[in-house]
Amino acid sequence: WKMKRFLGVSYSWRAQTRQLERPHLIAWESTKGVKNYGRVDFTPLSNDETLMKLSLSFVVPRVVSRMVGKSNRIARFVKVRLVQSSLKKFRNIVMEAEGIETTDGGEENEEPTNVEDLESIEL
Repeated sequence: WKMKRFLGVSYSWRAQTRQLERPHLIAWESTKGVKNYGRVDFTPLSNDETLMKLSLSFVVPRVVSRMVGKSNRIARFVKVRLVQSSLKKFRNIVMEAEGIETTDGGEENEEPTNVEDLESIEL
């Protein structure tokens, strides 16, 4: 996985699946790069919809932690850049694998590239 252009630095990591219970759960832990772990739980809502619940934890340098803790705008930026864009990409991969057309209309390319772009983002 990669996260680019956050505070002028690119971050990346390799992850290994720790638990896989198809089609309900995927859990992972990083093996190289930025230390993190998490899981995604899938709950069917209807024949056409599935709820994805993401739990994600990062071990970050203190300087990053301090910056995020002092600014709600930076914290929101991290959420949007990492979480929202990753979930959209994951959803599109799954939909394409199932032969389902995605309906983003190029929305992925509209993700914010700086903190000031966050005013209209809802998470």
